[in-house]
Amino acid sequence: MSPSDFSFGASSFGGIFIASARALGLSDTSEINAVADELQTARSEQRVDEVLALANARLQDGDLLTPLNDNARYYFELVLSNAPQNTAARQGLNVIASRLVLRARGEIDAGNLDAADALLSDARDIDPSSSELARASAALKASRDAIAERARQAELERQAELERQAELERQAELERQAELERQAELERQREIERQRVDHLAEMGTTVAMMVTRASGEGAKTVSVPSGFQRGSTRLISGQGFWKSARLNRNSRRFSTNSRRASKLHRTGCAR
Repeated sequence: MSPSDFSFGASSFGGIFIASARALGLSDTSEINAVADELQTARSEQRVDEVLALANARLQDGDLLTPLNDNARYYFELVLSNAPQNTAARQGLNVIASRLVLRARGEIDAGNLDAADALLSDARDIDPSSSELARASAALKASRDAIAERARQAELERQAELERQAELERQAELERQAELERQAELERQREIERQRVDHLAEMGTTVAMMVTRASGEGAKTVSVPSGFQRGSTRLISGQGFWKSARLNRNSRRFSTNSRRASKLHRTGCAR
């Protein structure tokens, strides 16, 4: 249905009657024109009522904006295009705007903000001064602001977690470096101990050899390493200074110490 449907067709009974009257060629056609106007008005009012009935039917079915050219908004606006002052059509459009706002509220509650925005846009086209529209628009903005704030807080928490993880990794690296340094220091101390044991073993072996020679050759001058006795040297002299039995006993003692030192050395290396 289009706006042209509000006019009379040439084949209608009223149209034929008026055409016949004018064909008489009367000088005074005022009465004919008056009848034609009345017929046009009656026909227009009839068509308005028919279109309003269609609009209300679509409104009741919930077909506010669809289907195309067959919905409540389309028919109410069709009436207003031919009868701009028609109150029923204007009220019908206001009802459509209110229902669109109500639907938008539902979409806002469901979190479908883009759908709600589209519905409010349609309602704004129909009735931009609606107080319900203003409140729904404010609710939509508040919902979007809340979502943006939650997103901002989530980003802050994410950054904080990243920083926490980075700090944990930094602490772990410091602990790892400290452990490496501790192990290196332990290894250094073990090496010092191995060197000390090696030195003691060498001195023990040297002293044992010296004592053995002294017991076999008689009075000799023997220099004892400073690691075993303070002072630069100790003189071992005189046939009666060490008797043979004592020299042998000391020799065995030094040999035993030498073996112990060698064993301690091997144990230190095994560590």
